[in-house]
Amino acid sequence: MTNQIIYGEIWDRGFCNAEDDASSYAYEGELCGTKRALKYASEIREALELPDTDVDKWQIINDAICQIEDALTSYARKMTGHQWVYFGTPECTSMKGYWFDIDSFLEDCDLKVDDLGKVPDGFSGFVAVISDHGNISAYEFIGGKGRLLASVV
Repeated sequence: MTNQIIYGEIWDRGFCNAEDDASSYAYEGELCGTKRALKYASEIREALELPDTDVDKWQIINDAICQIEDALTSYARKMTGHQWVYFGTPECTSMKGYWFDIDSFLEDCDLKVDDLGKVPDGFSGFVAVISDHGNISAYEFIGGKGRLLASVV
């Protein structure tokens, strides 16, 4: 079981065939290591062994993929302690991985500033730093100390 979530692309669905894509999901489920993820990773591995003529093969795989995405998202949220991370594909891409939902963060954050120096001393909460170029950095502050969660350029 991994104990760290790394944001970004793990694989690009646009550059692999359906079997490789399904195997990648199974692998991520196995890395995650939760009972739920392991169960569906096993279902994918077993279904991949079915002959292509089996009419249920891809239905089993697609159902398991949906469940693994949910399991990986739940796991990532547990590991990071916040609800803005998800496993899936960002809009307009075919890249699978862990991502930070900056739009939801902007709706939920406690403070929006254009400079970290404007965060009040001793502040605790979530802060969005929005530059004049539109770059956004998401921070978690506890007792005035900030930790970068994610940045979007």
